[in-house]
Amino acid sequence: MSTSFLTTTLSIRKTLIALSLSIISLSTIPCMAQMKSAKRGIGWDEKGQKLSDAPIDKMLPGISWLYNWGPAPSGTAANLGTDDGMAFVPMCWNGSFNETTVRNYIKDHPSTKYLLGFNEPNFSAQANMTPKAAAAKWQALEKIAEDYGLKLVAPALNFTGENVGGKVWQPYDWLDAFIKEYKSQYGKLPKMDCLALHCYMNWYSANTWFATEYFYKDVYNAANRTKYPNIVAYLDTFKEANGHFPKMMLTEFCAWEGDKDGFVTTKDNQIDQMTQKVQKLEQSDVVEGYAWFMANGKASEKPYYSLFNTNTASSELSDLGKIYVNMSSFDTGKYYAPNEPIQAKDYIDASTDNQLAKLRPNTESGSNLPLQVEMQRNTQTKYLVDVPSEGKYKFTLHIKSSAKARVILYIDGKNVATNDLESTNNVWDDRTFEVTLPEGKHEITLSNSSASFLINSFYFASTSSSIDNVKAEQADNNAKIYNLTGQRASKNQKEILIINGRKIINSK
Repeated sequence: MSTSFLTTTLSIRKTLIALSLSIISLSTIPCMAQMKSAKRGIGWDEKGQKLSDAPIDKMLPGISWLYNWGPAPSGTAANLGTDDGMAFVPMCWNGSFNETTVRNYIKDHPSTKYLLGFNEPNFSAQANMTPKAAAAKWQALEKIAEDYGLKLVAPALNFTGENVGGKVWQPYDWLDAFIKEYKSQYGKLPKMDCLALHCYMNWYSANTWFATEYFYKDVYNAANRTKYPNIVAYLDTFKEANGHFPKMMLTEFCAWEGDKDGFVTTKDNQIDQMTQKVQKLEQSDVVEGYAWFMANGKASEKPYYSLFNTNTASSELSDLGKIYVNMSSFDTGKYYAPNEPIQAKDYIDASTDNQLAKLRPNTESGSNLPLQVEMQRNTQTKYLVDVPSEGKYKFTLHIKSSAKARVILYIDGKNVATNDLESTNNVWDDRTFEVTLPEGKHEITLSNSSASFLINSFYFASTSSSIDNVKAEQADNNAKIYNLTGQRASKNQKEILIINGRKIINSK
């Protein structure tokens, strides 16, 4: 390779670096950097509105599956029940389900992965099934699941005050009796690939306990182990056969207890508890999936649960809906590289015990970013980065503040810099600081120790690669060369952007 070729390449690279740093706009970066969550689902009430393309397409960016408490969708949508769209999950609501309808839907949609069992059988106003009656019907669901290779989800239970078959059955009571009745009738344990619960507790901590500890920890205390031996036997047998407990499908959850235990039902409080609930559900290895209750309703009415402003096909997403659809998937496989824009919402963890990281729809005019984070005092948000080489890096935060913001940066839990960022005078603007980063993959934490500020995006870039200190290195003959449009190029072309093989630029 000639010296003139390398000189031309370095000259172009210098121009591109200067140009990219001068025109980069964090407000117009792509909206999806993480992998979409396979766990995130939604309940849709077709009695209120038939399924159709418009609402499905609005939910599709962040929601992977949907169910309607029935065996098949009544409405139609091009992106529902397809391999690259939103999955529909059929349910056998009670013992009178239409098996033909269930089978026909699954047959016509071979990408179907789950079959949901009975809906709140311990409620007289819902499936209204005693454990004995449910056990008698369960083999039919097992056969459908076996025939189509589906995961069968257990009957979904919740705490109740309703009488079924002359008794009030709480979740432990009903499930223990169901397992006992099934074994009595068929001489074996029932097939349940996933357990299922519904939770309307207000606080995220209660929701987390119910979904991730109730069947996996609390049932094993001395009193419960003795009182509910059939549940314990089922869990132990499943774990022995599979190497883990059956996972949890939380198929309904929402804050719906009303004003109690310090919780006040407002739109903001519903949103804030939802974001924390989703974080814990995404982070838990116990949870197979979850579905918010529910998509369609009236966002203006308590408890402000609806993903849409109105129960109409043309409705836009509500504030809660924008957040549920667009918030982080907590993808721990996504590492951000230098110069790669990072949406502030896409943290892998945010402080819950010290201070809430509040998500809201983005308020920056002209921006295509869906969400912003309010960094209150003591809020921490964590991200994963891949640093190619040790050196100095400049962090550029796109923020809105009314006062000086003190941002502390942690690398793998170690405090490496404290930075005072000047106020943006309540407009969106960039603020920067410089730190030294070690080579490799790391967890970084942004922490606020000052008054609140808003952030919707940031990136980090090397400041060590001064073009005056660039050293050229011979490239081998098999190097891949690209022109400025990203197309493969020959070595005699002038517009050379990257030679990908052996490095030709080395920072010193």
